[in-house]
Amino acid sequence: MALAFAAALSGCSPKRSGDVLARVGDSVITTDDFKKEVQWRLIHHRPIPEKAALLEEMIAGELALQKAKTLGLQTNSNVQRSYNEMLIGELKDQELVPKVESVKISAQEVQAAYDHDIAKYTRPSKTRLSIIFMKVDRKMTAEQKAAVEARMSDADKAAHALPDVAHGFGAVAMNFSEDQSSRYRGGDIGWYDESEAQFRWPKEVVQAGIGLTQTGQISPVIRAGNGLFLVMKTDLRNKSLTPLANVSSSIQRRLVAEKKQQVEVAFAKDLRASTRVQTDPIALSLFDYPTTTVAQVEEKFPPALPRSK
Repeated sequence: MALAFAAALSGCSPKRSGDVLARVGDSVITTDDFKKEVQWRLIHHRPIPEKAALLEEMIAGELALQKAKTLGLQTNSNVQRSYNEMLIGELKDQELVPKVESVKISAQEVQAAYDHDIAKYTRPSKTRLSIIFMKVDRKMTAEQKAAVEARMSDADKAAHALPDVAHGFGAVAMNFSEDQSSRYRGGDIGWYDESEAQFRWPKEVVQAGIGLTQTGQISPVIRAGNGLFLVMKTDLRNKSLTPLANVSSSIQRRLVAEKKQQVEVAFAKDLRASTRVQTDPIALSLFDYPTTTVAQVEEKFPPALPRSK
């Protein structure tokens, strides 16, 4: 399209090869011009009228072009900007687009990316825990602390007396635990894995729960943080790996996008390296520049309605 625009700016020449189909002022339209117009319309899927009608369209275009030149519109800044942008577009179409469109990703590259990010596709094992918690305040007397320990001992005995089919601490948590968010859910505090950096509960409590060897197992009484704890492993979700087949398409799309971007960056670098470029940072710093890069549009509001008296 840029080449067609460039030809339009220069106008038809009386020196062009081919038989002359029409003379428009000092310019001519030849059979070669006519053939190029037909080819351009075919390539760009534009309608092709009957031959005489197409020639009339070309004559009308040449007349308008000559009038525009008479008015000096070819030097208009908007015209020159459009022309420059079209030249840049044509350059990219010829030299950049083929390279971008030729980007391919092999199965080996997909496999390598999958192996590199294997942790991303690995779901760690997780353990579901339930707790019984009793607060021990440092301001408590020795007798008060002993009473809490005795109560936790009773909770421990009640928990170990639960039937094997019990899931979590059940009513034992409701009767003994002081954690209001979990006591009515059998002490359930959700899923945990060792890769987590922070826990709501003391780390030693969570790690003790994760370290239990089987579901339904209860830890000894743990003194941690600001209280006493019992922890039970109630469920286990084993470590799993998402198969490559399930994610290969998304990996390939990502790699294609990355490689295309690399091609575009290399194209820009080659352009920069091909010609000497100098800048004047002082002149740039003195340039009066808008404080925002977004054009401000003045909002127009309708006039206010008169107040009722």
